[in-house]
Amino acid sequence: MHRSRHRSGDGIDTSGLLRDDELVPGAALNDIAPVPGPRQFLITGKFWSGILRVALAPA
Repeated sequence: MHRSRHRSGDGIDTSGLLRDDELVPGAALNDIAPVPGPRQFLITGKFWSGILRVALAPA
């Protein structure tokens, strides 16, 4: 997972969600689930330390 640009699926850019010390070889976004609220999701990834609640913004 490179800091410059992390993309998954249909244009989800997850750059900046993890600190540099959390970026490990093989880390990748691997799950996204909608939650109540406009454009809100839970996301997690392989080798991530937890689950993040995010609100998606238009590109």
